[in-house]
Amino acid sequence: MKINKNSPTVWMLGVFVVLVIMLLAVGGLTGFAVDGAEYPCSRCPDLNLDGVVTEDDTFLIIARYNTLSSHPDYASWFDLSDDGIIDETDGSCVQNYLGVDVSTVSVCENSPGDCVQCPDLNNDALITDYDLNLLVPAYDTSWDDADYDFDLDMNRDTVIDDSDWNCIEHHIGGYVEDIPQCKFRSSTCYQCPDVNDDGEVNVKDNTEIANIEGTVSVQGAYHIRFDLNLDKRIDSFDQECAVEAAGRSVESLPVCTPTRDTCLQCPDVDADGTVNLNDLKEVRGNEGLRSTNEDYRVTNDQDLNGVITSRDRECVRLFLDEAPYTISQCTVRPETCTVCPDINGDGSIDELDQGLVSKKLGLVPTHNNYDSSLDLNQDDRIDVLDLKCVTNLDGADAVSVASCSGITTDDEPVEIDQSSRCVTNEDCNEGFVCENEECIFVDVGRPNVFVRFFSSIMNFFGL
Repeated sequence: MKINKNSPTVWMLGVFVVLVIMLLAVGGLTGFAVDGAEYPCSRCPDLNLDGVVTEDDTFLIIARYNTLSSHPDYASWFDLSDDGIIDETDGSCVQNYLGVDVSTVSVCENSPGDCVQCPDLNNDALITDYDLNLLVPAYDTSWDDADYDFDLDMNRDTVIDDSDWNCIEHHIGGYVEDIPQCKFRSSTCYQCPDVNDDGEVNVKDNTEIANIEGTVSVQGAYHIRFDLNLDKRIDSFDQECAVEAAGRSVESLPVCTPTRDTCLQCPDVDADGTVNLNDLKEVRGNEGLRSTNEDYRVTNDQDLNGVITSRDRECVRLFLDEAPYTISQCTVRPETCTVCPDINGDGSIDELDQGLVSKKLGLVPTHNNYDSSLDLNQDDRIDVLDLKCVTNLDGADAVSVASCSGITTDDEPVEIDQSSRCVTNEDCNEGFVCENEECIFVDVGRPNVFVRFFSSIMNFFGL
C-alpha cells in the first residue's frame, strides 16, 4: 500500500501506533475484555490464528491502516468492524481483547491451522492440480512480502506454506458444493437479485437464473446479470442470493437501490461536463471487474466497494442529466490537493496541465499507465477531483501555490527536440501535437477544446 508521507494517513497512523504502545504499557498484554465477554465486532480478532489475541494481531491491522475496500491491498479479513475501511475501529476490536481466549469469542469459529478459504482458486467448481499450481508462485511468502497473496493463504496464518498446500490437496477431485469453506455467504451477493426487473424478488427470478445455471464466463450463454456473487459462474450460490431476498421489493434492498449518499464517486464518469447515457454505458461495460483487474477503473466503482456491479450503474442513473458542479461527489476541497498542479513544470497552472490530467482519468495504481504525479489529492486514483485541483487554480503562478513550494521551475518551458516526423499525436512528446506530419508545440492560446470548455464552466460558477 502506497502512503504519502505528507498525507493525513501518516500522522493518523502515528497517533494510532502511539495509542497502542500506551495501552500496552498501561495494561500489559491484557485488553479490557475477559473470556466470554460479548464481542461487538463482526470478525475474529485473532488475525494470525495462533489461538490467542496478542500484539501481533494489532500490528497486522497497523500494516493495513486506512486501507479502503476499493484499494487492491484491502482484505476483509482485517476489516473486523466490516465497515469498508481498516482503521482505528478495527484496531480497537483487537486491542480490547488482548489476552482473551479466542475459543470464548463467538465469531472465532476456526481453530489455528484450520483451512478457512475455499480451495477452488481458479473458480471452475472443481478442486484439481490447477488450483495447486496457482499456489506455487507465492510459496514461502509471508504477509509482509510483495509476492504474498492473501487469497492463497488457505488457513489465514499470514504465511503461504505446506499447510496451505495441504488445504487444497486434501480436496483434490472434490466439488465446491461439497466443501464447507465454499458454502454460500449472503455478504457475497453483490448484484440485485431482481433479474427480471419486475420490481420484486420472487420465484420468477430463480427460474431465470436456473435457465442458465452451470454456465461460466467463457461461455456464450453466461450473462453477468445473473451472476449475483460475481464469481464468473452461474450456480446454486446465485440461486441462494435470490432466495435470501425472496418476497422483498427492490426499494427495500440496498443492493438494488443505492441512495445519493451511498454513491461516493462523481457520476460524470467520462468527465465531459454532464451525467448522461454515455456514463451509464461505460459503467455497464465494466460490470464484473474487481479492483485487482488491470482494466478496473475506480471512476466506474461508484460505491467504492472494490467491484463494479449493477449498483454502480444505478448510482449513475440517480444523477442523469445533472451537471457535475451541482453534485457534491464531484467537488473538491483545496486542502485535499496535496500535489503541485503545475504538471508540466512550466511555472504556470493552465490548460496544458488540465490536458495531462484528462488523458489519465480513471486510472488507479494497478494500471500500467497510472502516474502518481497526476493523482493530486493522493487518493490512489486519477479522477475528476484531480482535474478540479487544476481547474480551480487556472491561470495561477506555481510559486503562489502552497503545494508547489520548494519546487523550482525554469522561466521558460524546456524545449524538446521534435525534428522527427509524426503520424499521430502519440508520436509526439507531451505539449506537442502532430500537424502536417510535424510535431508542433501547442501554445497556451490553443488548448484542448474539452479542457477549455470544462475550465470556463468551472470559472463561470466560481468553482
